[in-house]
Amino acid sequence: MIALKAGLAPSDPRVLNAQLELGDSYAKTGDTNDAIDLYQDVAKHAHAAHQSTSEGFALLRIAHLYAAFSKGKSSPYYTDAVNAANRLIARTEPELAPFVRAAKLLKANMAVQHGDTGAVDRLVAEYRAAAKGTAVPVLLYAPKIEQRQLSGREGASGTTLNQLAVDDFDNQWVDVSFLIGADGKVSETEVLRKSATLSGDWVKPILTAIAGRRYAPLAPDNPGFFRVERYSFTAAWTTQTGSRMRVRSPVPKIEMVDLSRDPAVGG
Repeated sequence: MIALKAGLAPSDPRVLNAQLELGDSYAKTGDTNDAIDLYQDVAKHAHAAHQSTSEGFALLRIAHLYAAFSKGKSSPYYTDAVNAANRLIARTEPELAPFVRAAKLLKANMAVQHGDTGAVDRLVAEYRAAAKGTAVPVLLYAPKIEQRQLSGREGASGTTLNQLAVDDFDNQWVDVSFLIGADGKVSETEVLRKSATLSGDWVKPILTAIAGRRYAPLAPDNPGFFRVERYSFTAAWTTQTGSRMRVRSPVPKIEMVDLSRDPAVGG
């Protein structure tokens, strides 16, 4: 870092980006104050030098770091995070528009995590607005969603018992939100909303699989692509042998709808 700064101006993008990385190191080790001070210093120098990308990343990092330490609306970190996000949202420069959208998403996500149930719909709307007119991130690799092993009975023919579903497929769904970073890696994977009758152990493998995805890297000045997907645990309708009664197949399946782009579906 010292060698880098020795031959370059403080406002050089390489110096600013190196300082952001140093701030990230401080944040990871719990040195919050030094991280915030460094981000603020980067934002000040970047603004003076009209380096909008570095400024946007610095301001967004401040809001995210405060949000990470927020434990509730009574926490001073919560207020700091909201204020930091609002300062970024108030900026009108076109170059900062991606960071403004990211700050709006952060605010909505904070509200959801701290008990504002009405913020869920607002957050999904923000996801969809942020995705409008942008290219769909290119998925390069997606791990298989590892669901429990079937017993073998489910695909057997013969008795009526083999044709009966043992899982609960009625109103089983979760909305999962996550961030695709500029490097194409996934972070901040969490259940945003779930059905009132959710049961079973089928959700955790979905979170694991999403976290293991890799997308094509985004543009260097892109703060990330937020996405929310709905997963439903269901099974096809079928008829029992010797009967016209429609029943659920005993073989479960998982269906996904991208709420970031598709119209909202009923809960």
